[in-house]
Amino acid sequence: MAERKTVFAVLACATAVAVVSTWAWTQHIDVPGAPHVPRYALQDFRDVVYYPPVALCRGDNPYDRPRYRAAYPIGDGLSLYSPLTILLHAPIALLPCRAAEFVYFVTSVALTLALGALALVLCGVPLTIARVAGLGAALIFSRPGHWNLFNGQVTLEVVIPMLVALWCARDRPLLAGVALAITTLKPTYGLPLAALLAARGEWRTVLVGGVVAGALTTLVLVRLVAAAGGVAPFAATIQATYESSRLEPRKLPQHSPFRIDVVALAGRVLGRSPSNAETFALTLGTLAVAAPALRRLRARRGARERDARLHAASVACLAVVACAYHQQYDLLVLTLPLVVLFWRVDAWPWRDHPALRRVAFALVVLLLVNYLGSGTAAAALGLPEKALLVASSLDNLALLALLAIFVATAWRDPRATVAT
Repeated sequence: MAERKTVFAVLACATAVAVVSTWAWTQHIDVPGAPHVPRYALQDFRDVVYYPPVALCRGDNPYDRPRYRAAYPIGDGLSLYSPLTILLHAPIALLPCRAAEFVYFVTSVALTLALGALALVLCGVPLTIARVAGLGAALIFSRPGHWNLFNGQVTLEVVIPMLVALWCARDRPLLAGVALAITTLKPTYGLPLAALLAARGEWRTVLVGGVVAGALTTLVLVRLVAAAGGVAPFAATIQATYESSRLEPRKLPQHSPFRIDVVALAGRVLGRSPSNAETFALTLGTLAVAAPALRRLRARRGARERDARLHAASVACLAVVACAYHQQYDLLVLTLPLVVLFWRVDAWPWRDHPALRRVAFALVVLLLVNYLGSGTAAAALGLPEKALLVASSLDNLALLALLAIFVATAWRDPRATVAT
């Protein structure tokens, strides 16, 4: 008992240190009203979470990038987030900016712990305070977890619903559909997830998710169109936002040092941005690799059904972040594979393939701790841009290798494993 209390105290202190240090660092370089200073903290919180609903309440169109940037202390536009994000974050916009920052940061910490707890529950691992605190500390100290908190990203708001949608699609399609609708606030999550669920035959979940997302988005679209002055002007701002994002050097696949998807890797190899057709082919090809494995896993019944569902959810998570525009903070989707590979060594298929499990676990750890692919490490070590691209490309290669291992093992026959 004394040892357990000691472990819990250490883990709780580690979590507290991670949280407090991250918050203190954001406050150290957080300059209100000056969003263009180097390494500006909580950038995504202001650009995506706080000021879009503030702007819409004042009658402004946050998708009109030039006017939005001129009128509010932000560093970038709303980009191509769904209007649903404005509706979901409207309550926090009622607070002053500084208070909203603190509330959102604390909420993000709570969601990090919730993500870890959800992964433990789905894996059938008994919940203890020590496990949740330890896993939470590991996630917060990790590269994606730290960057998510530091930037105020919305990753946790879509990763948790994505896990719920994947797990509940068969038995509770209404709940899964609502969860799917929430993921559409970031289309690079919602659209691939809907495609994989459809390929798996979860049409009720996809239908419910589409209806809920459409209804909620329409509520915001009406006001956005009015703020823009009509449908045509609003469509023009969306097109302009898309074109401007394509022209920014740091967002181009071959130059963006923090993208982890297959399109970015192809851009770095080719030395140019893949065309729209090539991008679509790469995205579709990645999903096409995962979809048959998901259908095979869905057919599993019996003693290993839970293991098959865990494996399917992991395959889908990996495919979603690998197929389209995603950055290193999106690697929080590795929480479920991390828990499976660490705590469930008895689960199919890893019980039959311990060597593959060790390789997969090493790849997950690499993706979580690869700080060499960060701007902070590059600045501290004096790495040139090419070196940073090489270091960050390790994430792209490791992610694809991990997806390949999970897909390959999905085709293994579990009947050789005796249920215990």
